[in-house]
Parts: sequence; C-alpha cells; structure tokens
Amino acid sequence: MDVTIGRRLAARALMAVDAGAWAADWLRQAFESDALPPVERRLATSLTLGVLRRRAWLDDQIQARLQGGAGYFSRLDPPVLHALRLGAYQLGWLNRMPRAVVIDQAVESVKLARLRSAAALVNAVLRRMDGAQLAQPPAATPSLDDASWRAWLSHPGWLLEHWRNRWGEASAIRMAEWNLRAPGETICDPAGQSALGEPGAWVSGSRRLSPEETRNFQNSSAVWLQNEASQFIALLPGYDDDQPGMAWVEACAAPGGKAAASALRQPHRTVIGLEKNFSRAHTMRQRYPAANLHVVVADALRPWPLRFSPSRILLDAPCSGTGTLGRNPDLKWRLRPEDPARLAMLQHDLLSQALRGASPGARVVYSVCSLEAIEGEDLIRNILLEFPAWRLIDSRKILTHLQNRGAIHHVPADLILDSGIRILPGAGTGDGFFAAVLEAGA
Repeated sequence: MDVTIGRRLAARALMAVDAGAWAADWLRQAFESDALPPVERRLATSLTLGVLRRRAWLDDQIQARLQGGAGYFSRLDPPVLHALRLGAYQLGWLNRMPRAVVIDQAVESVKLARLRSAAALVNAVLRRMDGAQLAQPPAATPSLDDASWRAWLSHPGWLLEHWRNRWGEASAIRMAEWNLRAPGETICDPAGQSALGEPGAWVSGSRRLSPEETRNFQNSSAVWLQNEASQFIALLPGYDDDQPGMAWVEACAAPGGKAAASALRQPHRTVIGLEKNFSRAHTMRQRYPAANLHVVVADALRPWPLRFSPSRILLDAPCSGTGTLGRNPDLKWRLRPEDPARLAMLQHDLLSQALRGASPGARVVYSVCSLEAIEGEDLIRNILLEFPAWRLIDSRKILTHLQNRGAIHHVPADLILDSGIRILPGAGTGDGFFAAVLEAGA
C-alpha cells in the first residue's frame, strides 16, 4: 500500500520540528515547492498540528501499549515514534480513513524509512488502540495533580502550574483544553470589503470564517487572516479617535497585520512600521502596499531613525507566545521555565527605548501574546517606577471609548483589567494577549 502524500509530509514535518524547524513555516514552504492537491495539504496540516497539540497524551497511550513501557519508548527510532503518534492521532481524531488503512499506512511508513524490523511493533501497538476511547479525556475528575489529566492536557507541567497559581485550577485546565483544538479563523477586513464570514467576533471589521471558507480563503492586501484579539490590539493607539494627521509608529512591526489594519482603518494617518530584519520588512512591504503605510528597516532597541518624535507608538514585543499555543503547538514543547524572564529583559529594553523616543504627551501601547505576568502586568508596574512621568490609562475608560465608537461590539467576559488589559484565550476572545496603554505628561 502506498503511503498518502499528506501523511508522508506530516512525518517529514515532525522530523523537521525535532531538528528545530517551525511546523507552520515548514509546511508552508513544502506546499509552495510542491503542487499538492488541497486534500493532501489539509491532511498534512491536520496531522502535524494535531500530533503536536496532543503529543504528551499520544505518548502516554503509546507507552501503555508497549511491552517494556517507558524504557522501551525512549529507545524508539524517531521515524517509528512519529509513525505511532500519527497513527494514534488519526485513529482518535480523524475518521475519514478506515481503521485498517490507517494502521497499514503507519506500517508502510516505517518500511519506507528503512526500519522494516519495526513494522510488527507499529502494527501491534496501533491494533491495541480504540480510536473512540483514545479521544476521550480521563474518567477521573479533572485535576492537575492527576497524572492522566496532565498527560491529556499535553502542556509542560511548569506552565500549567504557572496558570493554576495565577487563575486557579479550573481556568488553567480550560485554557489548556482550548489549546488542544484547532482555533477558528477570523479575517481582518478594516475597510469592510468582504462578504465572507459570520458576525460573532467582538472586534469591528473581524468576521469568523466557516471551515469551508477557511480552506478556500486567500490573503490579500485588503483582507487577511488575523486573530480577533490581535485586531483589538491594533485599535489601542487611537482608542479615543485622536486628531487627524498624527503619524503612528509600530515597533517590531513584522509580519505587519496590526500596522496594516491601522493604516486601512485610518487612511488619513501615516503609519510607520519599524522592522530590523530586511527580509521580513521587504515581505511586509509586498504584502501590505497601503499608500499610508511605510516600512523602515530599523532596530527598535536603538534610537529610531525618524525625523520626529512620535506621539503614538505600538510596541507588540517579541514574547514567549503562551497565549497562542493552540495556533503554534510546537512552541509549547520548546519553551523552558526561564524563557519568560529572559524575554522580559528584552521587552523592558524595547519599551524603555519607546518611552525615551516618544514626544511629550505621547501615548505608547505595549502588548505581548503571552499569558505570563512577568512579561505583562509585572513588567508594566516596574517600568512605571522607572519612568514616573508616564501613567497607565484606565482600561475601563479605553473599553468604553472603543464601544462608544463601535470599534468593538462588546466586552468579552474573558478580559481581566489589572495593570492593563489581560485577554485570556478562548471561544469568546481568540488568542491570549496582554496590553497596557501608557501616556506621558506634557
């Protein structure tokens, strides 16, 4: 039996992730280099991201069916391990292919990897699995102290502890379970040019796509895929609809969706995007050719090469990305407990440079797609001690302005207003973010 192209690509993608590649980037490049049928692209994407989302649970279930248990599991050749993970995920969560065919495909894949001796093992382990049972959470009461539930949630233990300590066990479990599902997609349509999607998003200009629309959607310079929480961040520099003609600066601007949304929503205003990587800056120019959006190659950590001191700045800083783990599941297996603190030092330096470069009376918006306090609320409290001329704008005031202007339709329940705006990931919000709006005295 021939192994389907999509399954072969998924196996190669997982091997590439082991070697340091990012799953989404690797798949995108693979799709660009090969003329693949859409069904094979969808299969490769579903399998790759599905395995990465549920990896700990899949490994737990594979170990339980291996003679020799964890010791033997740790010695499996990577192609064999990925064949087992892919087969188990396909049995549990993808039901378009008969069970026997899924198992045969897994067996043939290890033969293709020249590991014929492992074919019998793969066959035996997968035949011991019941797909319907595999896709069900443990029968025990949900608890982070239960080993089976920790495996089911498939997140690093230290991260779950962070979330439990901060928001309680129920919220930590809810967010982790949210990350196990493929996130729904929304489009950013600042000028209202598209009839795609359905209402329900909380940000004006954002519409939620059906699965069929998502499969067929093509980004353009006027309408593109962008999470609704990310679209909300782009509203904050002008939350009270400040005066026309004022130029905005977005530091760390690539990939450019927020800067482009700002430019298209307010065509009377110049938006300048700073991006230190020449290749990313070039891609941003090509993808978003709005007349009032200008991309400048510059390092946001250094004094900015501008002829004026900006009065509106958006700093969407590099971060741990823990608010986007449903969208980027390979990230959670790379994060280390020390990463948020390490990144917070970079964020501190970027924000300090933005505050120093701003004009008197300026507004600076700081945002990260992280759920960690050290990258959000704690950082803002510390920066305000260092820059006493700056103050934090009341988040309730910001949300009221945005609602009154129709920029947002409602305020989601999963917003926490404490030293900024904390967006918890979920069905009513999208990805997880933190944002704080700072203003300087005159």
